[in-house]
Amino acid sequence: MNATLTDLRAQLTCQDVALRRAAAQSLSQLGEGAAEAAQELVQAVADDDSQVCEWAVSALEELGSPPIEAEAALIQQLANPKADAAYWAATMLGRLA
Repeated sequence: MNATLTDLRAQLTCQDVALRRAAAQSLSQLGEGAAEAAQELVQAVADDDSQVCEWAVSALEELGSPPIEAEAALIQQLANPKADAAYWAATMLGRLA
C-alpha cells in the first residue's frame, strides 16, 4: 500500500521511530514532489534518531522550493537549538525568494 503525502507528513511527526524513518525515506524518494512536507522535514532534521535525520536531509537536498504556506513555520525553525534544523529552515526560506 502506498502512503499519501498527507500520511507521510503525519508519520514523520509520530512517536514510532520506525514509521518516522520509513516516512523520511519515502519523502526523500519523491524529490520536488515532497515540497508540501518541507516544514516537517526541517523538524525531522532535529530528530533524536540519526536515520530519520539523514533521510530528512536527503529529502531536503532535492526538495526545491517549499510552498509559501510553510514560510511562518520555517521562520520559527530558525530559532531551533539544533543547528542543522535552523540551517535547513534558512535554506528553505532562501528557496522561497
